[in-house]
This record gives sequence, C-alpha cells and structure tokens, in this order.
Amino acid sequence: MPSVLVVDDDELTGSLSSDLLREGGFDVDLVSDSLQVIDTLRKKSYQGVVLDILMPGIDGLTLCHKIKTNPETKHIKVVMVSGKSFESEKQKAKQLGASGFIIKPYDVNTFAKTIAEIIGSNAASRSGTGAVSPAAISPAAESSGLVNPAVLSVKILGSRAKNIPTPSRYGTHTPAILLSYQNHALIFDAGSGLNFLNQEFKNRSAKEIRVFLTHFHQNHVEGLLSFSSAQTPDTLIHIAAAPEPGKSIPALLQEVLKAPGKPLPKARFELHELRERSYKVLPNLVIHAFHANHPGTSLGFSIEAEGRKVVYSPDAEIYGSEVTAFQDYDEKFSGICRNADLLIHDAQFTQEDYEKNKTIGHSGFLNVADLAIKANVKRLILFHQDSLYADSVLDRMVSDAQNLISKKSSPLVCEVAKEGTEISV
Repeated sequence: MPSVLVVDDDELTGSLSSDLLREGGFDVDLVSDSLQVIDTLRKKSYQGVVLDILMPGIDGLTLCHKIKTNPETKHIKVVMVSGKSFESEKQKAKQLGASGFIIKPYDVNTFAKTIAEIIGSNAASRSGTGAVSPAAISPAAESSGLVNPAVLSVKILGSRAKNIPTPSRYGTHTPAILLSYQNHALIFDAGSGLNFLNQEFKNRSAKEIRVFLTHFHQNHVEGLLSFSSAQTPDTLIHIAAAPEPGKSIPALLQEVLKAPGKPLPKARFELHELRERSYKVLPNLVIHAFHANHPGTSLGFSIEAEGRKVVYSPDAEIYGSEVTAFQDYDEKFSGICRNADLLIHDAQFTQEDYEKNKTIGHSGFLNVADLAIKANVKRLILFHQDSLYADSVLDRMVSDAQNLISKKSSPLVCEVAKEGTEISV
C-alpha cells in the first residue's frame, strides 16, 4: 500500500484529500502544520507528498524545495495541489522538483487516480477515486487587549501599479505607505512613493528605518535607489521580507538594487526573513504576515496596535462570486481583515478589465468592496490601480463602489488611494 503525506492547513480540503486517497488505496497521513513536515518525512517511508502552497509557517513551494534538496527526502514525489494556480507557480513548482500540479477545486472522481499516476503507484484502481534579529523583530507575545482611540496614522506615499508620466489627482508613483505609531515610523513597500519621505527623514534624528516588503517586484522596491536616506552611510535600514524558494533575501535585494545608471545605496542594510506568522515589532504593536494570492512569494500585512487594525495587501487576487469552497483564499483573507479599521487592498482593475485578466494575481475593485462589506471592514482604500487609467476611470470606481455599498446598506467608507492622504486609525 503506497504511503502519502497530505499537507494542508485548511481542514476541509485536507480531510477531503485524505479521504479520497484512502478510498483509492493509499496509506495516508495528514499534517496541518507545515513546520512539522520534514520531521514527519524522516519518521516514515513515504512515496509521495501532497502540498498546498498558501500555508502558515512554510509555504508549499519552499517546502517542495526543502524536500527535493534534502538527501534524505529528495526521492519522494511531490505533488502541488493549490488554488494559487498562476502559470509562474506551475513553472516554479516544476523547477523546484514537483512531479505534478493539481488545481483546486479538483475533480473528486479522478483525484486519487491522478495522484497515483504522478507518483507511479498502481493504487487508486477503484472508481471515484538573512537571520531574524530579535532586537528588531521578535515573535509576538499574547495581545495586550488595550483599546485606545486613534493610535495609528497611515500616509499613502504611492499607490499606482506603475509610474505614470502624466499628472493625476490620485498620484503617479508606485506603492509605499508610512505607518506611524507613537514616535515610530514603519514603511510598507518601497516603490517610488518612498521619495516623499526624503525631506521628512532628513529632519529626523533617527538613523534607523524599518521597511516591510510585500515582495521584490521592481515597482515595490525601486524607491530605495533614489531614497536620500539610503545614500547616507550612517543610516541602518531594516528590510523584512520573505525569500523566494531557492533564493535568499540578500540575493533578491541585490538583484533589484543593481539598476543601470543608479548608484548603489550606501546605507547599511539588516535583513530579516519573514514567514506567515505574527511578530511583535514594538511594544503593543504586532504585525501578522500572511501569504497573498499573487504570483511568486508575496506577503500581506495585518498591523494591530492597542485595539486598532490596519490590513495592507497591495498585490492579491480576490476571486469574488466565482470562488468555490476549495479556492479558500477569499475565505482566509476575509478572516484576516474581519472588523479591520482600515483595509488597503489591490484593486487594479475595473470589473470589465478584471474579466479579461483573471488569474494573474490582481483584483477587480467590486470584488474587493464586496469582501470588505462582508468582513465588516470600516474603511477601504482601493489600491494599486492600473497605470493606464485616467482620473475619470478612478472617479467611476469610487462611484460604483459607493453604489454597491449603498445597495447593501453597509457603513463601509470607500475611496481610491490618493498620494498624500493621511488616515488616523
């Protein structure tokens, strides 16, 4: 009887996959904690591992890389089973050594047979079948439970998908936001909007800057090349981000900072590796990092301080009405942003354009507004708009979103991101 380890943090999907494989003649073990996988594989002889991609702890692609590069486990066949089915994910899985990729929601009638074919078993013959510095970022302790009014301030520095050459009332720069708490400043993403902080940080006595990157795409890091503080040798910049499978944070950062004609930053960098978990960054302020539904390894952040919550997810696809129970990202994200005071979310496309651009990792704005209504979010900022959209298109987005909100009798406040906007939470 072939033995398979199913790894999925979603109880519904993990149980279904396990039951189908048992019915198909497999000996099946189910693990929901990705951090336990390598130790589990060492304790028993498995022919195959079925991995989800979006999981807390270690994502599925990173796990695949660990399994296939470990002499003790590299012989085990890996099958990715995920609703995050962008072409880049399929190619990356193949490069990392996965033997197959099954898209959720899968066909329950053929699932076990497909797994058997991939791992080379004759089962399923039945029918139906950079080290973290504790001083800068440390694992979160229990929440203090304190509740105070307006303790966070958020300033939008840049929000467009790409820099645009023509003036716009909404702004022309790529993503960056500044979150202030007490006397501390945290930067999320380092697009060209980061340049708006040149004068502000020049006047600050602090020479230590904390930057949290959602991912290493050029439009989220390009501001580091022209950020004046990055050209000061006595500045220490903390970069917290997630590595790509098989590629470290130093390697990723080096790639994006080697831009033709741009001087390399002179500041000192301290790099911190993030996983999908919670980090206590400052007293009474916790950041929850989570995997976003976007090609490659991309994070979103939920920031909580003294009873207030801000969620920032600039590159992620919300599926909307077509979502199924096994494409669990919408449900997972809805839980993350439930009752948030402020949600800043990817809304790159009009709904018409989203229909033409599904499954590339960006959202239609009405899908986002609808999820925010259902999650009882108080204020929504539509973010990361397509660089080709004129102001009139963005105006219409706001109007259409407000019509949806009114139709559903929701108290949600919704607007399109605008450079310079400051929000108290």
